[in-house]
Amino acid sequence: MKKKIALLTLLVVCGLIVWMLVAPRVRIDLAARNYDPSDMKLHHVEQMHKSTGTLPNSIQTGFIHLDNGSQVKFWFISNHVQPGKGLTRFDFPDGQTAYLSGAFCCEVWVSDEAIKNKESLLSYIREVDGSMP
Repeated sequence: MKKKIALLTLLVVCGLIVWMLVAPRVRIDLAARNYDPSDMKLHHVEQMHKSTGTLPNSIQTGFIHLDNGSQVKFWFISNHVQPGKGLTRFDFPDGQTAYLSGAFCCEVWVSDEAIKNKESLLSYIREVDGSMP
């Protein structure tokens, strides 16, 4: 009986760990599929180079405005809403998608250097990916 309880406990713990690792990605991808920031009324924040809004499930969405005039869609879930470091999905106009784990605490805020163009934003994402907010 003790072996069965120990095995069940181990399975539950492993399941929780796996859920913590995949849940943010599942939630972000579902939000991206169901909510397009192009169809939403967003609040423009000039000093942060973005337009943003919050979805009913506490996921932040919007656009990062690059200096070259293009806009990158994003969806962000904070580490305060979901266990883990938090996760951000960026969808570029050319169809490329990039994910950033951690780096942001309560909202998306990229550096002035990162908003020059797609390459600079991708470089920024690679640089800070996995860092704690």
